[in-house]
Amino acid sequence: KNTTTSVQDEFMQLLLWGKASLELQGLLMSQLTVKGLKKLGQSMESSYSSIQKLVISHLQSGSEALLYHLSELKGMALWKQKYESLGLDVTGIEEAITAVGSFILKANELLQYVRIKNVMCKRAHVLLLSGCLCPKYRLALERLGLQLPAV
Repeated sequence: KNTTTSVQDEFMQLLLWGKASLELQGLLMSQLTVKGLKKLGQSMESSYSSIQKLVISHLQSGSEALLYHLSELKGMALWKQKYESLGLDVTGIEEAITAVGSFILKANELLQYVRIKNVMCKRAHVLLLSGCLCPKYRLALERLGLQLPAV
């Protein structure tokens, strides 16, 4: 048993790296009861919701605010008569706008990835609770790094 990480940490690593640790595999395959699976499902749902809220409330809103202010700076840089003395560089500001736009796209990709993983885990949770894993979902779980026994 690995005492240096919590179950939540283990699931976060599973989400980020796509591979379950041996401890997590052991927990999922041998130690969980139906009650434990239900609690685990709630914990996973809570983790996914937290990640989604963080991406939406912090990454997206912060990067959109940054993009707004950079656009304002670009407008000031283009208005030479009034703001030339500030020494604003239009090229540098445009590069920053491009970088922020790329960051927004990556944040949206992360959000989409989290949503897909959430759906996959919900399906796997239902199947584990029902006791019948069809080959398609078994393969999806194995791609997550979970080695499941033959049914």
